[in-house]
Amino acid sequence: MNTDFRKLTSHLRWMLMAVLAASCGSDDKPLEEPQGGGTQTVQTLQLSPYNQVKMEMESSDETFGYDITVERQGTNTAGQLTASLALWDEEDMRRYNEGKNVTYTLLPSQFYTLDPKEVTLAEGETQQNVALSLTPSEVFSEMKKTRARYAIAMTLESKDAKISATRDELILTIELNYPTLEFDLPPYAAAPTIGLPNAATEVEVPTRFTYNKGGAAAGSLTDFVCPLTVPDNAAEQVNQYNQENHTSHILLPEGSYDLGEGISYSTGDQEKIGHFTVFREGLDATATYLLPVTFGEPTDEGVMCTGDIYYVAFKQVYTNPVLNNNCPDPTVLQAPDGNFYLYCTEGSGGNGGMGIYRSSNLMEWEYVSRVIQNNYLSWTDLSKSDLWAPEARYINGKYYVYFSVSSWGGLEGSSIGVATGDSPAGPFTDSGKPLITYDDLGVLNSIDPFYWEENGKKYMFWGSFHGIYVTELTDDGLSVRKDTDGNPTLLQKVAGSQFEATCIYKKDGYYYLMASVGSCCDGEDSSYRVVVGRSTDLFGPYVDKSGGKMLDNKYELVVNKNDKWVGPGHNSQILLDDAGNEWMIYHGRPMPGAEIRAVLLDRLQWTEDGWPYIEGGVPSSEAVMPIFN
Repeated sequence: MNTDFRKLTSHLRWMLMAVLAASCGSDDKPLEEPQGGGTQTVQTLQLSPYNQVKMEMESSDETFGYDITVERQGTNTAGQLTASLALWDEEDMRRYNEGKNVTYTLLPSQFYTLDPKEVTLAEGETQQNVALSLTPSEVFSEMKKTRARYAIAMTLESKDAKISATRDELILTIELNYPTLEFDLPPYAAAPTIGLPNAATEVEVPTRFTYNKGGAAAGSLTDFVCPLTVPDNAAEQVNQYNQENHTSHILLPEGSYDLGEGISYSTGDQEKIGHFTVFREGLDATATYLLPVTFGEPTDEGVMCTGDIYYVAFKQVYTNPVLNNNCPDPTVLQAPDGNFYLYCTEGSGGNGGMGIYRSSNLMEWEYVSRVIQNNYLSWTDLSKSDLWAPEARYINGKYYVYFSVSSWGGLEGSSIGVATGDSPAGPFTDSGKPLITYDDLGVLNSIDPFYWEENGKKYMFWGSFHGIYVTELTDDGLSVRKDTDGNPTLLQKVAGSQFEATCIYKKDGYYYLMASVGSCCDGEDSSYRVVVGRSTDLFGPYVDKSGGKMLDNKYELVVNKNDKWVGPGHNSQILLDDAGNEWMIYHGRPMPGAEIRAVLLDRLQWTEDGWPYIEGGVPSSEAVMPIFN
C-alpha cells in the first residue's frame, strides 16, 4: 500500500467504521471471487493495544521497552499473513490533534526503534509482537530543548489481510516522570504589579519543585541552581501580552534590572522564593513597565525548568507612611537647592525642639537637625511648655520657622514665636520675643501658625478650636503690624470654633482654606480629619459647596480615617512636583495601636466643580509617585 493510498484510507476511515458497525458476526466473511466460481475467506488483523495509550516512564531510566501486538481477529488462522506498522507523518499528527483538541508532536524516529518493522504470522500463529525501545534520558534531553509533548503514532497496514477499522491505529503518548521546576502561580494569573518606591527594589519570584516518587510528591533530589533569564523575543512577548490583556505596558529596558544568581534549591526542597532587583533610575515615572522572565538551564541536567513565562509589571510608586517616625504637624518647604525640608513637632506630648528632615523627592527622608536646640527659648521657660506645629518659609533671603509655644489645655498661655536662619537645616536663632500672645491680640489657644504673602504684604493665620484668625505682619515678618495706637492694623476671624491647623492654597481664582477638625490625640478613637472651604477673597467668607460658612463651622471633607489610619490631619502647604501635580503632606496614626503620628503623602485631586480631595477620601497605602526630573 503506497503512502497516498494510506492517506486516502485515513480520510475514509470513519465512513468505513459506520459500515462495518452495521454488520454482524465474525470479521471472517465469505466474499465472491471476482473471477467467478466459489468463495474465499479474507482474514482481519488488528493492533493491541490501540487508539491512544500512555507510555509511563522515569526520565532517569536507562532503557524503556514496550510491546505492540499484531493479532488475527476471529478463529481462522489459516495461511501466512504479513503486516507492517506505518509511522505517521506530520500531516497525520496535525489532523489527529485537531480532531482531539490536543497538541502532540511526533517523536523523531532516531529516538526509538521498532523490531521487527514488518511482522509475519505463520499459519496457525495468532499474534506477533513488535518491540518498541527507547532511552528515556535521551528523550528527556530533547524535551528540555523543545518543550514539546511527544507521541509515537502508527497505522497497521497489510497487503494480504483486511485491517480492523476500529483497531488499526496506535498513538503512544510519552509520559515522562521527571523533576520539574516551575513558577508557583495560579492558572491564568495576570502579571503582578510591583511598586518601585526605592532606588532599587527587590522582586520575589515564587517557584515550586514537582516530582512524583513512589506515588508521592518528593522534594529536590539534589542541590541545583536554575538561573532566571529574559527571552530573546521579549519585545514580542510584551506586545502579545498587551494585546491579550488590553494593556499598554512598555518592556523594562536592559540595565534596569539584575536577575541575580537564579533560584537555588537544596536536596529535599519543594518550593523556594527567588529574587531579582529592579532599578528606578531613568524610568518614566508615568509609565507601567513589563518584564517577561523565564528559566535558563539548571545546573542539574536531570531537572526540567519549564518554559513558562513569568510576567511582572512595574510602576513607580511610593508607600505610606513616607516617614514612619512620630512627626506630627508637618510643614514642608522646597529650598533653592531643590531639596525639600520638613519640620514637625517632636516627641510624645510635643516635647523637643521640632525636628528637621530632608528629601529630594518627598518620599525618602533623612533626619538633619532640630529648630530649637537644648529646649531653650530666650523669652519663655520651656520646662513648662512644649513646642508645636512649626510653619517654615523662605522670607527676605532667610529661612523662617514660626512655631507654637503651649501646654495641653493652656489656652491663655499659648503663643506663637519665630526663629530665623541662613540655611533650611539651621542653625536657627529665635527672635527674642513672642510674635503673637493672648494678652496682645486676645485670641485663645494661639497656636498653629500659617504664613501667607500676597501683594507685598505678609499675613499670619492662626488659632485652634476658638476661631481661626488673620493678622498682618511687618515687612520683616517678625512682628504684628500695628497702628500708632498700638492696635493691630488687621485682626479678623475667618473660621469658626471647630477648626485648627490652617493651610491656604490658591487655585483658579479661589482661596482654599484647609483645616483639621475633630480630636487629634485619642489614639485609635482619634477623629481628626482634613476639611476645606473656599472663597474668592483671602479674608473670606469661606464656604462649603452649599454656601454654608466656615464661620458657622460648615466645611467639605478632604480626607478621613480608614482601617489603616486614624486621625489624618494637620496638613502642610500644598507642594508641586515637576509635572505640576499637587501633593499634600499630613500626619496620621497607624492602626492598630495608633501610638504615633507618622507622615503621610497623597496627591491632591480636584472635582469638576473645583473642590480638592484625596482619592477615595482616605489615606493611600500605595500610589504613583511624584515626578521630579
